[in-house]
Amino acid sequence: SGTWAGSTFNLKGTYSQTASGLTIVTDATINGTFTGCTGWSGTWVEKQTIQSLGAVLCTLTWNITSSRL
Repeated sequence: SGTWAGSTFNLKGTYSQTASGLTIVTDATINGTFTGCTGWSGTWVEKQTIQSLGAVLCTLTWNITSSRL
């Protein structure tokens, strides 16, 4: 789900996977701005938790700049 206004966007999503009998839930948020036809810049943040324990495994943050060659 998310929003898109002009060249700015905000997307959010959740997905889960099971490994070794534990369910790991990842919440992802992507925020950014398109820079014409040449690319986009923004951030991608993921927070992973173990569902049954409520324990945070990690939070990953990427600052991204993309351009067309």
